[in-house]
Amino acid sequence: MISEDERREVASVNQIPARLSFTALSKTFGATRALNKVSLEVLAGEIHGLVGENGSGKSTLIKVLAGFYEPDAGSKLSIDGAPVRLPWRPGDSSRYGISFVHQDLALIPSLTVLENLRVSDLCLSPRWFISWKAEIRAAKELLEEFDLDLDPLMKIEAVDIGSRALLAILRAMDGMRKSQAGLRAIPAAFNAANASDFAGSYPKNLGAAEAVEQRRGLLVLDEPTPFLARTDVERLFTLARRIKAQGSSVLFVSHDLDEVLALTDRVTVIRDGTVVGTFLSKEVSKADLIEQIIGHPLSMESGNASGPRKLPNAAPAIAVTGLTGEYVHGISFEIREGEIVGMSGLLGSGFTEVPSLLFGAIQAAGGILKIGKISCSLTDLNPAGAVEKGIALIPVDRRGEGVVEELTIVENISLPVLKRFGPWRLQHAKLKRATKDLVRDFDVRPADPENRVGNLSGGNQQKILLAKWLQTNPRIILLDEPTQGVDVGARQQIYRILKEQAASGTMILCASSDYEELATLCSRVLIFSHGKIVEELAGTQLTKDAIAQRCHVG
Repeated sequence: MISEDERREVASVNQIPARLSFTALSKTFGATRALNKVSLEVLAGEIHGLVGENGSGKSTLIKVLAGFYEPDAGSKLSIDGAPVRLPWRPGDSSRYGISFVHQDLALIPSLTVLENLRVSDLCLSPRWFISWKAEIRAAKELLEEFDLDLDPLMKIEAVDIGSRALLAILRAMDGMRKSQAGLRAIPAAFNAANASDFAGSYPKNLGAAEAVEQRRGLLVLDEPTPFLARTDVERLFTLARRIKAQGSSVLFVSHDLDEVLALTDRVTVIRDGTVVGTFLSKEVSKADLIEQIIGHPLSMESGNASGPRKLPNAAPAIAVTGLTGEYVHGISFEIREGEIVGMSGLLGSGFTEVPSLLFGAIQAAGGILKIGKISCSLTDLNPAGAVEKGIALIPVDRRGEGVVEELTIVENISLPVLKRFGPWRLQHAKLKRATKDLVRDFDVRPADPENRVGNLSGGNQQKILLAKWLQTNPRIILLDEPTQGVDVGARQQIYRILKEQAASGTMILCASSDYEELATLCSRVLIFSHGKIVEELAGTQLTKDAIAQRCHVG
């Protein structure tokens, strides 16, 4: 870990203050403290990594910096040595030369490359006349400068995912430049009081105008690589290094420790809302970082499990062979009757795609599904066919893909089984009685079948979704992050429901990034890396810490 003396030595080499400095940054949500007195410095002209487990506080920190969250009282932020008053609104960070590229890239597929590059300026500074010839020329110059071969008039929906990521970075970089140009346009006559807003604590031999020139900006890359091919990741790294060479700083947030160590100058580890250390990337190993992230030494045997999990003895009832999608590549696995099998890995490793591929919600590029003695091509499977084969999907986006919030509980629950309640005329009384029984059995609160599902909490919505599909008596249940956004009490009820379902012989596949959840529910967990299954954990290996270790080792 970097000592205070080493930090000062690094800072003295730069001869200018840190580009970004958080001190005593805290953020509390109700009784939960997501960030606890975090201190973080990103030096001028460096690429700085930020790593930690899911829920460690990384996303909260970035959202505070972006202005989406208001930090707790006492939190302090300095930009280029000058204190900045918090909180600030979304967009205020651009005034200080800070730009963001998030995982979703925030590009509009129906617009052109040019329109996406200029959308912020055109929205924030509307004009009565736009010279599109000049805009096209400027866009071509920017694309050529960074060796990105794109037609400015091409729609984003026709651009490959790697080039989209690079384009999002170019847009952010262009925004930083324009921010700095605006600062340099300040009249030379501005007085010392105004200059102090920009000069801050720069060395005394720097004048106000020179201090402004030193403000090269900060680019925040928030998980930009999980869904990129290796060649596209290298292109992104090249662009990030060029940005650094031009004097700007980069904050790189990622789960991929190999990428972090390859790209960054220093890396900060955050765990349970607290910074546990900042390290020189060239002097720390991947194993060292994993140890800091999970809080104890890396070991191949955790020794924390109470004993081997009892596995069903039946022969595999479901076999998947050669499953291929956008992010998974020819994976094969089996599930026995009554077994709960987990899948996990880092963001972008491919495990989250599997439930949707097996349900036909996403079309597979290849693969065979065998249920008992019946085989089918996964390339031809659709959701209706999956339901006929006894497959149920509980999607991660329950509000967008699982329930209809404007409909009542009875209307939502009855959707898959309407045929049971009258072939010619719907038997409303019988339907309502059946729904009341399900609401009672699944402990939905409040227990009013006529209540709109949109009025329910996340946990109760998830129980409605489970009730909706379990009444169809599926042979296999596909779960995608089944307790995301669910409170502790509802989570335990959902675990009980799933275990009871498995005890009755139902097969369950659970894709989750919650390692404790997987250790609680599953008899086996398949670890994914780069679209492949790289390890299977079972028995004494199946603990939260062991799953975390294997996911980060890759």
